[in-house]
Formats: sequence, C-alpha cells, structure tokens
Amino acid sequence: MFSAIKRKIVFGLMLFLYVSMAFAAKTASPTSIQSLITEEPPEKYSKNSLDNNASNKKPVNIQKKSIRTDNAVSVNARKIKESVAVPSSGVWVLADTEKSKLFVMKDRKIWLIFHDISFGRSGADYSKITQDEKTPIGKYRISWVNNKSKFKLFFGLNYPNQNDLKIAYEKGVIDYGEYSQQLGRIKKGLLPLQSTILGGNIGIHGLGSADPGIHKAFNWTMGCVALTNRQIIKLKKYIGIGTVVVIR
Repeated sequence: MFSAIKRKIVFGLMLFLYVSMAFAAKTASPTSIQSLITEEPPEKYSKNSLDNNASNKKPVNIQKKSIRTDNAVSVNARKIKESVAVPSSGVWVLADTEKSKLFVMKDRKIWLIFHDISFGRSGADYSKITQDEKTPIGKYRISWVNNKSKFKLFFGLNYPNQNDLKIAYEKGVIDYGEYSQQLGRIKKGLLPLQSTILGGNIGIHGLGSADPGIHKAFNWTMGCVALTNRQIIKLKKYIGIGTVVVIR
C-alpha cells in the first residue's frame, strides 16, 4: 500500500511539471536558438576597441590580410599603377600594401621578402594630409637614417614628392605659394618641409618596444611602413640613403 501511494505521488509531481513546462512554452517569447539565428553578428573591431587605456598605444582598426607567396620569384611591373614607375635596375624596395609584404628587389627580381609588415591605420592613398593615418602611395627615396629611433631604426623618406604636391594643389589642399616653395626645395635637392598640412616624417621603421602581436595582426602606424625589430636590422644591410622605395 505504501508503494502504491508513493507511485501516485511521483506520478502527480511528474504531471504537474509537464503541465507547467507546456504552459511556459506556450506563453514564452521566441526561443534563444531563434534569436541566435536571426541576430546580427557583433562588430569585430572598432577604432576604439583595443587597449584605449594604454598610454603608449593608440587604437587600431584595419586587420591585415594573411597572404603568403613564398615561392614568388619576380614582380610583374604592369600590375603596379602607371603613376608609380619602378626602377629597371639596381637595388630598391617595394612595399605592397595589399599583401602586407616588403620586397627587396635587385633589378626586377626578388632578393628578399619580409612578411606581415604594417601600414597606416586608415589604409594607403595617393592623397595624404597630416594626421590622417594613411600611408602615401608613390615612389620615394630614403633621405635620412635615425639609428637611435624609438622604433629601433628609422629610414626617412622624401615625402611629399612632386606628385604628392601636384595632387594636393589640384585638390585645393595647398595653395600655389606652398606648392612652389616645396617644389623649389625638391629641385634643389633639399628635403621637403615636414610640418605642413601634407604631413611628413614618413619612413620605414621597426617596432622598438611596440607590441609584436598587434603588429602582426593589424595595420597600426600613423602612415609609416613598419617591420619587426629583427626585420629592420636585416633590411639595413640592403638599403641606405638614396635607395628607391616604391609603395603601392
């Protein structure tokens, strides 16, 4: 008799739970599974999403591509935009903003490839102004070297060049006076002024004490071309003042 009573109690509890669950399912909002299916994915990164509180870091927002072609043996110059003419001979440098690679070239052949290099946070463009965080596209030369840079080594480029000045003048970014002044300096073999609306101090440099992980994953510079400390030390063996640098 005790067992029969016990079975009835258990059955009653099970029936109560079943009715409660059925009622809840009938009156509830759409299931969590449905919500996961229909909701938009979260934003991966924003300009202020990475370590905003760190005093020595600034936010980054452009993820680099992971493209590797280690067996490449030559560069098709036709793929380089016509306004950026490449040298036909000698040692020069090609910085590829799409592949995140830097090539040390001998004539039209590749001597050395550096992977996972970084460019400006806002990409690369033919038209650049100060603090826009863009890397200028064009043909430049190394004009000075800082062996005591906070970025380990710094190879400064002669930005802005004549093409940069022409574009800026045609767009109304600079007036004729500044255009003429800068062009005059270039024709005299002087470095263009580096503190104008077009910006300056663009170069190739290492990391110094910057985060290698951030460097590998993101374009993080204010417009320069960045390599790791080990890479920039190795690159130093091949380049110097006067070396042509093509950024495409």
